[in-house]
Amino acid sequence: MVNSSLSLPDAIAAVEASQVRLLTSDVFDTVVCRAAAQPRDLFRALARRLRDHGWLIDRVDDYSFAIGRRQAERLAREVAMVACGRPECTLEEIWERMPAIWWAKPPQPTTGIDAELAIEGESLRLHPGVAHLFAAARGRDVPIVLVSDTYLSVEQLRFVLEAAGLDLTGIEVVTSSSRRRSKLDGLLQEVFDARGGTDGALHVGDNPIADVEVAQRAGVRVCHVDVPEGDDAVASAHAPWQRLSSAVGSDGGRSAAVRETLVAGGDLAFDPSYQFGVGVAGPIMAGFAGWVSATAEQLGARTIHCLLREGGRIAELIDIVRPDGPPRVLVHASRWAIMRAAVIDGTPMELERALARRADLRAEHVTDAFGCDTAQVARVIGASVVPRTDRMAAYTALATDESLRAQIVAASTAQRRNVMAYLTRTMRLDDGPLVLCDIGWGGTIQEGLTAIVRDAGIDNEVIGLYALLSPPGENRAGGGARLFGYLPTIGAAGVSTPYAEEVIRHPEFLERINTPAIGTLLEFASDGTPITRADDHDVIGPSLRAAQQGVLDFCTTLADLVLGDPAHRDEWFHDQRFAAAALESLASIISAPDPRLAAALGTWQHDDVAGTAAEALSNASFQRWLPYANAVDAAEITMHHVFWVPGVASAAGSALAHQLAALADGAHPDVLCPPSATGTARIAVFEPGSSLAAAQTELVPRLGTAGWMLLQLNTPIAGLRSVRIDAGDADLLVDIGDVRITVGADGDETTLFDGVGALQAGTQWVHGRWLDASRAVVCAGGHLLVDVPAARGRTVQSVSVSIGLRTWLIDEQMRSQLMPCWRSWGSLPRRVLRRLVRR
Repeated sequence: MVNSSLSLPDAIAAVEASQVRLLTSDVFDTVVCRAAAQPRDLFRALARRLRDHGWLIDRVDDYSFAIGRRQAERLAREVAMVACGRPECTLEEIWERMPAIWWAKPPQPTTGIDAELAIEGESLRLHPGVAHLFAAARGRDVPIVLVSDTYLSVEQLRFVLEAAGLDLTGIEVVTSSSRRRSKLDGLLQEVFDARGGTDGALHVGDNPIADVEVAQRAGVRVCHVDVPEGDDAVASAHAPWQRLSSAVGSDGGRSAAVRETLVAGGDLAFDPSYQFGVGVAGPIMAGFAGWVSATAEQLGARTIHCLLREGGRIAELIDIVRPDGPPRVLVHASRWAIMRAAVIDGTPMELERALARRADLRAEHVTDAFGCDTAQVARVIGASVVPRTDRMAAYTALATDESLRAQIVAASTAQRRNVMAYLTRTMRLDDGPLVLCDIGWGGTIQEGLTAIVRDAGIDNEVIGLYALLSPPGENRAGGGARLFGYLPTIGAAGVSTPYAEEVIRHPEFLERINTPAIGTLLEFASDGTPITRADDHDVIGPSLRAAQQGVLDFCTTLADLVLGDPAHRDEWFHDQRFAAAALESLASIISAPDPRLAAALGTWQHDDVAGTAAEALSNASFQRWLPYANAVDAAEITMHHVFWVPGVASAAGSALAHQLAALADGAHPDVLCPPSATGTARIAVFEPGSSLAAAQTELVPRLGTAGWMLLQLNTPIAGLRSVRIDAGDADLLVDIGDVRITVGADGDETTLFDGVGALQAGTQWVHGRWLDASRAVVCAGGHLLVDVPAARGRTVQSVSVSIGLRTWLIDEQMRSQLMPCWRSWGSLPRRVLRRLVRR
């Protein structure tokens, strides 16, 4: 028995090397495919065809007809099983069992059969790779036999295959309905025996049992034209498309194109990153690229301005899926370069757009943007580092300081002249609406470019076409700007909302997969020349490269397979149901990734602004705290702290990954992760000389796996006197699993406590005491106090605290056993009490 199957490229090579004497092949999903996820989905189109021609009564809707057609097939197979011992029936036997009451007029004996064969023939497409294999076999006079488990007769199967464009000259066709025997029941063996045995035979098929296992048992080499289910790292991404296909009778050929692309990919097909590009990102980008071209044409635009860097890949994809639309022009643009040039009056909102970034605001960032004096900026904004929550106050302070505002406006004016020098020679500024294209999300660059061209006296309408609009983008559209998104943020009955939120929360996936090796734009020279980072500055690693190749390959296959049909072009480029399926597909992968995929995609890097502070999506520092995190709180972690929480959890094999998947599937948060029974917990930090907390996190924690809870606080601070940690607000027993406290000063980070042992040695309990190496008993109101030496604490500018713990309520009896002195101290003589306290 042969234990492995050939890839399609290997099979073609074997034929061309004259190593194949006989070529046998399955038919459906091997030689031909349908533009639907399942064959039964075509029954909806069949119902519409019969109704349109007056054969079907109006009250029989598409859904009921599809059920009836499937029921008739089941009954026909049951009868065949009784009569022949096998469930191989014919199409005629199926139609004999269709409800007679459904006919609007007496049908001819073949009315339903003819309509079904016509629908089947119209829907079928040749798989290019297998067609190439057949051509190679013909070129070497290798006999070809098609063997299909189908209710179609040989003549009927030949009819639909010829309608699909397959040349059957010299090809023998065998069907299970004609022989009343399936491949599993010996039909394939019959073909081998009739053709001189198995020596030198090669069988091609998609079914792992009927094709692969049966042929291998016969000792025949096999070409498996599908990725085995266990090797599919994006399996959950298929479900939305299958539901769409079942509902409308078509998935636009997505399933077939995915299979064809993976089969043609050879060994690359088993790469999780490549599968992500093919099966998840590919369908989104195919629809988006075509939608951009079609929408720009509808808007009357003569040019599509594709904003680099992502626009370079979008333009390439438009050339593949809809090359006959408006021409594409590549335009260098980045938030960093454009928004700094769009500060017209120096208002707080202009500064917010120009200076916004993922990290806290630093005085040095303002200096980098506008050349201001760093010390002066720090004095005006009140500190050298401003936390994200206080940044708007800092922008307001900059805008109201006349000296700094004047410097900023002057610097922006100079930059704006440089930008206009570039735009004038690159964009068609006076030729109809200025259509911009980018991945998204908020239309910030569009807003900046609009301000720049308006300042230059150009009043052409500026329109943005994006893959998806974030809430800021929707707000800009609501305020009058013309922005459009391909992926639906609301959809029918709001069903797209959670999927859109998931994708917007993780923008890096669509951004990175559409980032070619083009250096990030930093600014423009006085003559308008773009100044960029080196093209190799942004690392595009093997996983990202494979995913990007998958997108290109899928779009190419889809174009070859189905986009020549206007009906399918309309589905991909105009039907919001297709866009919604693509959106849900991506969201399902982000929220609950396969561990193999999470490990691969976690290596992708995402930067902050202008290519700075690149970080891997895996965020290794968060892995340490996975055992203590719960799904409800983890789902709320912003990208400013951890890029991809589900990916980190899944790649590490953490139980948190299963919790997050359950939450995404609709599990109730209070059941999955119930609130702690010991009440409010907190982390508070205190500055020198102050009895009030400078910052704190205070909440009733939720329980994760085995009752663990995670408390974290990350905040800027003007010096650090102490840290207070409350495990709850009741009498409790606490078990501390891990802890880490770090402080930052002048860009350097120092660890104060790392691990429970260090914490136990350098801290004290107030109204509590340690019981052993990790557990303590604490009275209500008790807390752990971490004092910082004054000399060290004065220089601290930021503090980060993470602690994993679990707690249990204790009753009065347990309390007296663990800390008996608490019951009696109130009755002790004052002198004894003073001595005990001193001790």
